[in-house]
Amino acid sequence: ADRETPNATTYQDGDTYVLRNAYVRLLLPRNDFGYGVAFLEARRGNEWERVGAFPSLGELRAGATGKPAERVPLWLGTATPSTAAGAAQLVLSGTIQSGGVVWDLSVLCVLSDGAKHVDLHCTATPRSAAALRAFYAPTFYAGDGSFGAAKTTALFPGLEYLTGDEVS
Repeated sequence: ADRETPNATTYQDGDTYVLRNAYVRLLLPRNDFGYGVAFLEARRGNEWERVGAFPSLGELRAGATGKPAERVPLWLGTATPSTAAGAAQLVLSGTIQSGGVVWDLSVLCVLSDGAKHVDLHCTATPRSAAALRAFYAPTFYAGDGSFGAAKTTALFPGLEYLTGDEVS
């Protein structure tokens, strides 16, 4: 259910957590893997329009140098909402195993009143000595699930490509 409020808020709608204010909302549905995929929407008049998607909450690569790094997308099992003065927050947390080590992970999503973006803060902490090769923040696919399907060409995949009267 859509909740009309100008202030940032977070709430659960079925299996989906929603972090929103008057301008943007982030939808984080739970599936069999936990929380990972997310959708960003922007308010256009009285309607919400999807502007893109996150395929996962990031990626961790660990393992000894000289060997292929184990690639593990971040799918987290716990979501904890909270509200602070002037902002709403959602903390997603969980553990994964990569490179023979258990990692504690968290993604803090912060949406301030009146903001037109969501801040994401990602952390990965190994429970024992580990060889971290890379820790990637969430990848955002602009237009995925909305206007991006209308594109049939691109000069460089992953870069924005505008034509005619399109606005970024």
